[in-house]
Amino acid sequence: MSSMYRADVLGSLLRPAYLAEAREKWQRDYINEVLGLNAGNRTKTARDLGVDPRTIFRHLEKEEGSDGGHLDEV
Repeated sequence: MSSMYRADVLGSLLRPAYLAEAREKWQRDYINEVLGLNAGNRTKTARDLGVDPRTIFRHLEKEEGSDGGHLDEV
């Protein structure tokens, strides 16, 4: 792979918007994973993650909005 091509690819991957999207996706996946481990118990998930329960409720509301109005069973 040429160094110029590699620089173009890295430049497009490392743009700030991509980093923010990657972080959001990781956070979303992680919260969903912990929710699954806790059988969907939002309060326990918040406690395990060290966040306020409202954070989990907001996450689920956002997921519901991006999922066409339906929450997947965890």
